[in-house]
Amino acid sequence: MKPISPWVLLARMEVARRETRHHLDLIHRQIATRAERLAVTEKAKARNRTHKRSGSRWTRSDEMLFQDHVDRLSFERRSELEALTRKLGRQDRAITTLRLKLGDSAWREAA
Repeated sequence: MKPISPWVLLARMEVARRETRHHLDLIHRQIATRAERLAVTEKAKARNRTHKRSGSRWTRSDEMLFQDHVDRLSFERRSELEALTRKLGRQDRAITTLRLKLGDSAWREAA
């Protein structure tokens, strides 16, 4: 079996870290989008009773409702969020350790 170059290993680790970060960001965006949909739906239902057709205004109470939904949805997905956050930390430490071993700072300055 052919040994893998440490630079190739570092590149693979950085790609894996970017994928993990992307997945974590995706989950946060999904939570925010769903929370916004829920808040807007509740606002529309409440407004429908009064039959007002004024423009959409995002008030402080709407923001509080949105944050409540974000908190609840984040709590529901907390195990997934925590697992990805821990994985990201492990990947950061591994990449930092490998860069220190390879003297990556001198290599980056030369590039």
